[in-house]
Amino acid sequence: YLMAVVVIPIACRMYLAQAWQRCVIMIIVVVVFNLANFQDIYCTALMIPLFAVTYGIFPGKDAWTVSLLVIGRMFNDTSFLLLGAFVVCAIMSKCQLEIRIGNLITPLLDTSPSLFFFWLMIGSLAMASVLFGGAAALLMLSVVLPIARDLPQGSNHAKRWLLGIAFACGFGAFLLPISGPPALIAISLLREYGATIDFGLWMLVSVPVCFLCTIAAWMLLCIIYPVKPGNPFETEEEERDEPHAGEPVAARRRSSISGALIR
Repeated sequence: YLMAVVVIPIACRMYLAQAWQRCVIMIIVVVVFNLANFQDIYCTALMIPLFAVTYGIFPGKDAWTVSLLVIGRMFNDTSFLLLGAFVVCAIMSKCQLEIRIGNLITPLLDTSPSLFFFWLMIGSLAMASVLFGGAAALLMLSVVLPIARDLPQGSNHAKRWLLGIAFACGFGAFLLPISGPPALIAISLLREYGATIDFGLWMLVSVPVCFLCTIAAWMLLCIIYPVKPGNPFETEEEERDEPHAGEPVAARRRSSISGALIR
């Protein structure tokens, strides 16, 4: 720590005249800190304002001005929106909302697999709007993968389910201003150019666009990966051989999902 905070900054100020050279040294020091695990990554990130002052990467500015500039960039409105999005993500993960969505739509497997697929994409879109897209996709995959394992080999159901979740979560990342990094970055860049977009205006544009894109993707996947109507899982012989014979397929799938919820 003494080397990074005192010795190296003094040497940089004495022997490196260009600010970009001192900035490169600071970046190397931060990378070494992260690779060597001297401390937690978030602690190293909080040390960036200190490094920016001691390494003198802003020429012609005093330490107070540099501190205000760096801290203002780190803790701006976008940063707090991002922190709020992480809090919402943690809450939704604890509530296991994806399991509850699976329990609601699983009965449609017996009657209309395409309708089940449609609501699966809508549920993924809704999940991605309050979670980050990648996290929402992983949670929804944890619901459909146990069901997909029981499908006959070569079935198109699993293909369109997985692609549908990916597309819907991608669209859901733009549904709300806090739905994901792309939306947050867009808002931040617009504010830098003096343009502000409130929550209502964003929703007025994003909701119809995202829902229409999701419906279009659902229709396209249904065309590319067609399936036969009816029970997609078992043949009559398999149904007779199983100990659950006579029990609806969706009921068994719902039981497995409920088991995951209990775990």
